[in-house]
Amino acid sequence: MASTQEYQLLDITSTTAELYLQVDDLYPNPVRIIQFSTDQSFALEQQTIAEYRFGVDGGLAVGYRPTEKKVTVSLEASSPSWQVMENILRSDIATKKKHEVTMTAVIPSVNRRFVFSCGFLNSGTAMPNPKTVLEPTQWEFIFAKMETSEIS
Repeated sequence: MASTQEYQLLDITSTTAELYLQVDDLYPNPVRIIQFSTDQSFALEQQTIAEYRFGVDGGLAVGYRPTEKKVTVSLEASSPSWQVMENILRSDIATKKKHEVTMTAVIPSVNRRFVFSCGFLNSGTAMPNPKTVLEPTQWEFIFAKMETSEIS
């Protein structure tokens, strides 16, 4: 006799996700980032947290390695949040110093909040590439810390 299993439909939509930036001296209160690109809104790069090697005798040695958390934000050229990113870039260049950034991603579909801290803007697309239509801009942030929690 075949057993029946119950399946629950899980919501994994990314359309309800929200992203906020807080930047010392520029945006002391969190600013919501809006109008992400169609193919990708924001992404955390995979982290390699181990350093390993094999000895000549075939033994494996491994150790924990702290690593940066690299987050890329993709915005449509029409996004008003592009101005926020451009302001950070311009200020970094004008002052020749890096502004500390905190980024908070809220993803209701998985009931998680991700807080990235001790970070900075590493690179950005200062101009959308004009192809048939303007391409999205890319903004890369590097963070030292990431904490996760349930959304309360």
